[in-house]
Amino acid sequence: MKVITGIGPRVGSSFLMNEAKKAGLLVTAPKFVDWIHVKDQNIQGYWEFDPQETKQGLDNYKWKDQVVKLWASSLAYTDSYKIKKVIVLERRNKRKQRESITKTLRLEEQQLGITTGLTADDVIEEHVNYMYKWINSNPTCDLIHVYTEDLNKDLQVILKFLGGT
Repeated sequence: MKVITGIGPRVGSSFLMNEAKKAGLLVTAPKFVDWIHVKDQNIQGYWEFDPQETKQGLDNYKWKDQVVKLWASSLAYTDSYKIKKVIVLERRNKRKQRESITKTLRLEEQQLGITTGLTADDVIEEHVNYMYKWINSNPTCDLIHVYTEDLNKDLQVILKFLGGT
């Protein structure tokens, strides 16, 4: 499987999944998971699995050669030998990322009728911890790191890395 992940949410992973799909790569995750996604925040789709289904990782045999989006917490529980390539997205502008996370988190809480008490920094820190743990455990993985702000500029290189043309 080819994994798109990020150092926290709001890093362009949904944009990249949509671009991979438009480029003809195998992207099979649903556009939206109705119970959690705030569709107005990503009108082109999130292209990710229900987090309840991936919290213990993802079985690659079902998703072999496909592009999947996995958050760091799910990536940590996915057998690394099943992963061919990983793209790690990171946002340079952390202030904007925190603002976007906060806005989306509050909208998700409102949609779910809950209050998590989480802050954007809590969310980012969790992703960073899982990501560093995974990267340190898999030092030979075919991985590229891309800043969100460079996605448009580097899009063709990224799509080629994922197996597109």
